[in-house]
Amino acid sequence: MPRSSITFSDELKERIDRYLSEQKVAPSLSTLVQVALETYLDQQELYDRGYRPAKGLLVLSPIDIDTPLS
Repeated sequence: MPRSSITFSDELKERIDRYLSEQKVAPSLSTLVQVALETYLDQQELYDRGYRPAKGLLVLSPIDIDTPLS
């Protein structure tokens, strides 16, 4: 498995530290970065294929099945 050295900004380092401290079982930094990159690349692949996330929730209203449709 290839190895990389990464430099984080102070702001990002604080956000990572805060996230890890809030976890019951904190993942290693390597695991966190790997999952984040995989998620980002998966989303980019979907975006490139034309998938766009929903702009809002789909709300369906129930109809009365005893009333005929016009």
